[in-house]
Amino acid sequence: MTTIPPFVQQILGVLVRAIVVWLAGYLAAHADVTLSENQIGNIVTYLVPVVAVLAWSVYQKYQGRLKFLTAAAAPYAMTEHEIEDIVSDPAIPTPSVNTNKDEIPR
Repeated sequence: MTTIPPFVQQILGVLVRAIVVWLAGYLAAHADVTLSENQIGNIVTYLVPVVAVLAWSVYQKYQGRLKFLTAAAAPYAMTEHEIEDIVSDPAIPTPSVNTNKDEIPR
């Protein structure tokens, strides 16, 4: 049986939460409920931070996983600052965030 890589599981979780939030908003908007422009503006105002938090969550999960796998693939112990320097340099290859738990990151 194939397992879903941990990073993909985390991203799927974030996406499912986003879909649930969107679906709730869609149902509220199309459930024969009359909303004024002010109410619609309020809904948008409430959803913008939710979307921002979801985007930030995905980004942080990606960066954390990338740092973890880069540190695990390092030939010797490195400081967190050294790992961050490696991750931030596009010229240095880093392991895939989709590396399975039973694989050694390279």
